[in-house]
Amino acid sequence: MKTKKIVTKEVINQFVDRYPVFENHIINNDEFDYTIESDAYVALVEAIIGQQISIQAANSIIDRFNVQTGNGFELLHQMSIEEIRYIGVSHQKARAILELAEIKYHNHDFFNDLKNKGYDDIVAQLSSLRQVGPWTIDMLCLFSLEREDIFCLHDYGIRKAIERIMNQPYTRDLGLSFKEQFKNDASLASLICWRMLDNS
Repeated sequence: MKTKKIVTKEVINQFVDRYPVFENHIINNDEFDYTIESDAYVALVEAIIGQQISIQAANSIIDRFNVQTGNGFELLHQMSIEEIRYIGVSHQKARAILELAEIKYHNHDFFNDLKNKGYDDIVAQLSSLRQVGPWTIDMLCLFSLEREDIFCLHDYGIRKAIERIMNQPYTRDLGLSFKEQFKNDASLASLICWRMLDNS
């Protein structure tokens, strides 16, 4: 189930007070919203669909998936790879999506239990799956499991935001150093970095 979450102007201002490095980069501190998908299975399928394509293209394909497979992708396990590809994804994505559907069908708790696991355990459980790498796991943790400690260094937009804030080219060491300051504000920092780029 999808729900809207609001990041209020007050929260943004408090964040900037705690992390002044953002002060000159927040052009618009108006509140903004983002979407949480509480079903981890649905969120993971949508994350795989959205890999390396635009948000608009991903949403269009997700809409077609919902028409073909029912809300929550409940009929996906009955489909073939070719049928899934026909909806609009690559062969690799189709194989990965069918794998998730079969796991969901045979082991319902596989996805439900993720909410109660630590980050390292989530990575261990998911990283062997097709098309599920660090970026996809971070998106799941932030936009479905609602973890507060996710600063998405695997995301291109986050790296560009760090470059802009720090006024230097991105390196792994720079990213790790930048990330260390946030702790439980890490997910909020990710959201504000993306918002900063949207408003630039």
